Amino acid sequence: MKNSNHSQSKYKLIRKGGIFILCTFLLCSCTANKRSYAINGEEVEIKLLEQEQHLESILPSLLGLMIPQLINWGVTGTKTFIDKQAEKYTADYSRSISGNDFYWPADDENNLAQKYRGFQLTRKATIPLADGTTTSEVSSKFIFHFDLNPERTFMSLNPKEVAVYYSKAKLNEKDDNLDVLVSISISSTWVNGKNSFNKKEIANFEFRFSDIKINEVYDENSSQIKMQQDNWFPLPPVSVDIDNKVADYGYFDINVKVIETDDYGKRLEKYSNTINNNSDLINAMLNKLIE
Repeated sequence: MKNSNHSQSKYKLIRKGGIFILCTFLLCSCTANKRSYAINGEEVEIKLLEQEQHLESILPSLLGLMIPQLINWGVTGTKTFIDKQAEKYTADYSRSISGNDFYWPADDENNLAQKYRGFQLTRKATIPLADGTTTSEVSSKFIFHFDLNPERTFMSLNPKEVAVYYSKAKLNEKDDNLDVLVSISISSTWVNGKNSFNKKEIANFEFRFSDIKINEVYDENSSQIKMQQDNWFPLPPVSVDIDNKVADYGYFDINVKVIETDDYGKRLEKYSNTINNNSDLINAMLNKLIE
């Protein structure tokens, strides 16, 4: 009797192991979409977009540019365990840019105008061609604008165009869309009239674009972008001398990080977390499968 029970237990264990290996094989053997997993020859850049012409001064005085106004904001995130296979289906890239000319002079030395209407982040990658050669192509592009409120006391960071032509994340062969998370932070550096140095993060936002179809351009009229408007932050301050006269035109740092995730990658990520955090649940699930 003992030998019989032992044999049955061993048989169940072998079957569980076989099921587990089969599940892992199925998860790992899917063919990739040809417009995905473009990881070679990567080049990421940010380009500042200047206004087409000088605008009238932002403020009647420098008061609003000397001390950042307070806004309550905050972004929280969670770190998740992703195994090596799931990492293929979740990819990221980032770039930063700095400058000392967020504004330019308007009608007099103490009136300033907005110099940049926004910025564009572009990623290029090496794409294989049918004849066996390769070419460098724009694989994704994101355009954001700085929009002033009517009173010209705050700015809003708003997406204007989103496009992923070749994803860095791996996509399942039958999938042609993915989710994109764009994290953007803006910091300012300035010196006040008392010659005190200051540096402050004035903006920190996350933009989540769901079900972005590969090789399709989304503009400000699309639903994915319309719901991401009105992200307000203080105007970047400028440095002034002891007489409160302009000493610079606004030092700034812009940091952008993009994370691409395929739905298949989400399932793998959840699967990895489940195995990592609750092996008993997996064991119970496998037992259920062979009952």
